[in-house]
Formats: sequence, C-alpha cells, structure tokens
Amino acid sequence: MAEEYTPEQDSWLQFPCDFTIKVMGKNNDQFENSVLGIVREFFPHFGNGHIQRLISKNNTYLSLTLTLHPTSREQLDAIYQALSANPEVLMAL
Repeated sequence: MAEEYTPEQDSWLQFPCDFTIKVMGKNNDQFENSVLGIVREFFPHFGNGHIQRLISKNNTYLSLTLTLHPTSREQLDAIYQALSANPEVLMAL
C-alpha cells in the first residue's frame, strides 16, 4: 500500500519547530495590534517575549519579527495568508 502524500514531505522543516516571520507596516498601534490579533488566533499563547520591533529611520514603518512554533505546514501557510490579507500589513516574509 502506498503512503499518503503530505505537504511536509517536500519541506526541509520538521514540525513542530521554531519559525521566524517578519511583518512590516506603518508605525502605528493599529498595525501592531492587528498583527498580534492575527498571530494569537493561530498561537493563543504567543507572548511579547517572542517579538522584536524595529522602527524605520524616519519613524514611518515598523518591522515586527515574530518567533512562532507552528505544528504543521498548513498552520504556517494559514498565518501567512491571514497576515497577507490584512490591509495594515505591507509585507510578510
């Protein structure tokens, strides 16, 4: 009997794992609160100790570097989709 294909077979990641996502947007509370709201939908126990903030030279943009612990490729893909769909998010890497 053939094994069923799973997306993890094509990935160098072994789940669960620590994974870093960088999210960029305008430097305002609405951006950060929106991103953290999305992250906590997928990772309810996400804490402030797993986030780094970097403000642009002119104080216009904010970069959030988030260290997450996804349990599957599907969970990782879903958070990228949710972040990318949010109008406050300019870029998610």
